[in-house]
Amino acid sequence: MMMYPVQPGQTFKEISDQLHIENPIYLKDFHNEHCPVTERYGSDVIEGNRIFAPYGKEITEMNFRIRNNNDSCYGFPEEGRYSFAYNLWSGTFRASHTVSFNDQCKDTFTYTIRLNFEKEKNGNRHFLCTFSDFRKNGEPSDTKVSELSARCIGMIYPVRLVIGPEGELLKVECTREPGSAAEKLEALRQYFSDPFSLEYISGFKDTLAVPDEISRKFGRTLFCAFAFGSFYRVKFGDWTHSPVYTAFYPWFSNAEPVRFELQNILCRKDHPEDPLIRIRQEGNSCDHRSAEELQGGAAYDPVFPVCATSIDCIHSAEYVFSSKTYSLLKVEAVFSHLIHGNTEKEVFILEKTEDF
Repeated sequence: MMMYPVQPGQTFKEISDQLHIENPIYLKDFHNEHCPVTERYGSDVIEGNRIFAPYGKEITEMNFRIRNNNDSCYGFPEEGRYSFAYNLWSGTFRASHTVSFNDQCKDTFTYTIRLNFEKEKNGNRHFLCTFSDFRKNGEPSDTKVSELSARCIGMIYPVRLVIGPEGELLKVECTREPGSAAEKLEALRQYFSDPFSLEYISGFKDTLAVPDEISRKFGRTLFCAFAFGSFYRVKFGDWTHSPVYTAFYPWFSNAEPVRFELQNILCRKDHPEDPLIRIRQEGNSCDHRSAEELQGGAAYDPVFPVCATSIDCIHSAEYVFSSKTYSLLKVEAVFSHLIHGNTEKEVFILEKTEDF
């Protein structure tokens, strides 16, 4: 036991977090058990300048008792991270992507993703994936370009996602015969005969002919980044924060992904019965490339340091899991990019709506 100094305005919640105690009520009860009668507390607020607190092995024993009583205010995973619950990923997800400029909303794009577990092979899990119901600002786009894009994309779904044992996306495979899709693409030429459409069809056909290109492009979607990214493979430290790590996120469309320096933070529940686990992911860009270089397809090179012309942006996200099954329920992510005194902001939300 030790005498722990208390700063003005501190609470048992704050101090339990500092001491790595998983429920502040247990800390308060410990203090009330060992302190003079005149120093006992009934609320979370501490009015004095000290409390009696456990120390060393006592904290370990207290947390063990807290977990045995199902009173933990955290959903700490065993061995430091949550395993990839592949059998819980089948279902329907709704995604929305909002783009704004200087706090003025420009557009909101929404679409639906369906995942269906297919099989396990060589230690990897195979899922069939389909994107559909693309909308812009709540309405289906009726432009010729959107119709052409939708018809081309519809020819390749469902695609097969090959997911590694730790939840990493290994590759994307077409389930349709390449020849069949190529014939259908050729047939589109009689309906979309303008130069732009013909170029788009040719480009799409070239992509289908190169399996690695399909994996590259599909892997560079925000859905894949948040569903199968390195976030899930980073272990927590001795408390609620993970070590700092780096990861790439494809916030810019038709551009190279941005490299970020990130950290995961396990959030404290308001009460042990809370059915949700929340983990924040926060960080800043650590990419030497400028926005123009990213748009131009310049590859990241670890030799070059960040400089004055490098992209300046912030990434933050909250992942919400079921505390019972550890399945992903929702991700809400925010990207802010400062350029020439203006702020470009993007918000991506991925939410599971139903199970198969």
